[in-house]
Amino acid sequence: MSSPKLPYRELFEANPHPMWVYDLATLRFMAVNDAAVAKYGWSREEFLAMTILGIRPPEDAPLVEAKVREIPDGVASSGLWRHRTRAGGDLRVEIASHTMAFDGRPARLVVAYDLTRQHEALAAMRASEERFRIVARATTDAIWDWDLDTDAIWWNDGLRELFGDVPEGGPPTGTSWLARIHPDDRARVHESIQAVIRGSGDAWSDEYRFGRADGSYAVVSDRGFVIRRGDGTPTRMVGGMTDITDRRSLEQQVLRAQRLESIGTLAGGIAHDLNNMLSPILMSIDLLRGHVPPGEGREILSTIEASAQRGADLVRQVLTFARGVDGQRAPIAVRDLTRDIVRILVDTFPKDIQLRTEVPDDTWTVIGDRTQMHQVLLNLCVNARDAMPPGGTLLIRAENLRLDPAAAGAIPDAHAGTFVRLAVTDDGPGIPPRVLERIFEPFFTTKDVGKGTGLGLPTVQAIVRSHGGFVTVRSVPGSGTTFEVHLPADPEVAVLDGPRDRRSPSRGLGELILVVDDEPNIRAFTARLLERSGYRVLTAASGDEAIATVGARARDFALVITDLRMPGADGRAVVRAVRRLAPTVPLIAMSGLDVRTGGSDEMSDAMLLPLLKPFTAAQLDDTVRRALALRPVR
Repeated sequence: MSSPKLPYRELFEANPHPMWVYDLATLRFMAVNDAAVAKYGWSREEFLAMTILGIRPPEDAPLVEAKVREIPDGVASSGLWRHRTRAGGDLRVEIASHTMAFDGRPARLVVAYDLTRQHEALAAMRASEERFRIVARATTDAIWDWDLDTDAIWWNDGLRELFGDVPEGGPPTGTSWLARIHPDDRARVHESIQAVIRGSGDAWSDEYRFGRADGSYAVVSDRGFVIRRGDGTPTRMVGGMTDITDRRSLEQQVLRAQRLESIGTLAGGIAHDLNNMLSPILMSIDLLRGHVPPGEGREILSTIEASAQRGADLVRQVLTFARGVDGQRAPIAVRDLTRDIVRILVDTFPKDIQLRTEVPDDTWTVIGDRTQMHQVLLNLCVNARDAMPPGGTLLIRAENLRLDPAAAGAIPDAHAGTFVRLAVTDDGPGIPPRVLERIFEPFFTTKDVGKGTGLGLPTVQAIVRSHGGFVTVRSVPGSGTTFEVHLPADPEVAVLDGPRDRRSPSRGLGELILVVDDEPNIRAFTARLLERSGYRVLTAASGDEAIATVGARARDFALVITDLRMPGADGRAVVRAVRRLAPTVPLIAMSGLDVRTGGSDEMSDAMLLPLLKPFTAAQLDDTVRRALALRPVR
């Protein structure tokens, strides 16, 4: 697998069951995990030189190719398959698979569960009653023997160890076993068993939820064989049940991690387009503000600006969550932060939830990424809302805190220093102790399927730790829950009041600037703002055009401003060309992402400044001023 490993690839490598990815078109292996190498005996290099037919007996090849083509997209499970090892051994495996894109090609992710021992055990049981009893006592699986004439059913100790005692009320029967199946699965399982018994087949398998003694349900894989009399009449059914709850949970984590990677890729594309749409809006505000008299018109412009800026913040928030984008750190007024969140909550939360804030005016300033801090506070407030379905009170409170080494030593993850403690409190039913100790585990959730991913609190913890802080939680069943986020603070740093980016624009001295962007509106607005500030401007609609222009007039340009993501020659190609043709010319790289995170040499150039899209006229002016100051003195 490639490095660095993404979360779902780490799960792939750590899975104790053999896993591989194969190309749907060629059936060639594209990746295998260590468990597959150990189980089958081929090295990773040998696997990658084979197709999946290589691990099947030669006589099964036609059937395998036909069956593989019939597997539907999405998640699919199949019955027993015959596999062979490098040493010529015979395996019986059950396959679970999922369609995916791998290295840009349609592929299928496969998990193979070795059921060789179970298959051999069940075959032995059918041949000998005595051997059946011996194996049933020895295995940890739940083995059962169902007398179809009397409905009596025998279970071994494995069932009791896995799921708890059989309910009292007479000897166990097929009917009482069916009653322990989850109500939503019961009819389907009963019908599938009866179809095998009534038909001419002898093998049955299914997956369903089976009741434990404590009232919870385990996900089980159940397999059975019908034993018939000489005339074909069914007389018994014997089988084995395996608890696959942990296996299914691991598979879901792999799929969720894969979805997150896909979301990250999709978010990057969406963010690029949204930022290109929002940039002209933000840049046009300052152009219009000078032509609109004070009053209602100015207020409308301020509303448009705030809405566009909030949209830009939301785009960055999605990228932060889906792709782990590093944020820009700056002083943050906690009072402003909570005011932003409360404004969102008032518009979106049910009216039966009362919002309260206690944020003193003298609360210290924290240094961090504003969008990520929004995400932390918003996630905690959403959790508090979900804890109060009937309604209640949600309190957001802030206070200054100094921790000495002794006090910090008593708190996990804490360290001495000055902090702002942001607390979010609900008056819901509280969190049970057995759940409280797991709340920061990725993918752990107590919400119903489809209503929670189990990523909210782990994301909060990850963001806060990346800022040098820590998170604590206090909860008493029946008395609500309080999450406390401790963020490093600087009592000496103040955040200036008033709108951001309102200083007077600088005046150029006729310096020639090249603006490169494939979006016409961004090119036009950027050029107009620069010309208004006293600069001369040339524009290029592509990287190729920009490189040609710089090649013809390299000595004339004082600055080059280029978008990074363009068709054809992109912004990085422009940066390389400018650095080769005009080594002393500074550059500004426009992007919806942090341009320093790409890892390429050209992006670490000391004479290159980032400009995050979407940007305001003031942000453009400030970045241009700083870039021009990088020019060597002649």
